[in-house]
Amino acid sequence: AGDRLSDEQFDRLKTELAAAHSGQANAGRPLLLEGGLDWRAMSLTPAEMDFTEGKHAAAREIALAFGPPPQLLGIPGDNTYANYREANAAFWRGTVVPLA
Repeated sequence: AGDRLSDEQFDRLKTELAAAHSGQANAGRPLLLEGGLDWRAMSLTPAEMDFTEGKHAAAREIALAFGPPPQLLGIPGDNTYANYREANAAFWRGTVVPLA
């Protein structure tokens, strides 16, 4: 019947999928596709959903534009100062005082 399932085949497939692959107990069970069916991901992978890293990258860019050290903004991975006190002093000397 070509590349398309008949209505009867589609209904049977839905019933079998619901019985064998829905619910918490069936999570992660492998799905065997046959008859020319192809798997297509319907959601993003965890790597594609790394919103936290995207948020930190945006915060870094904003910090570069306005001058505060990323450490003062709570952005991990950019701790170039020995401690918070030094970062705060550098921020005042390099950003706040010149604006006064």
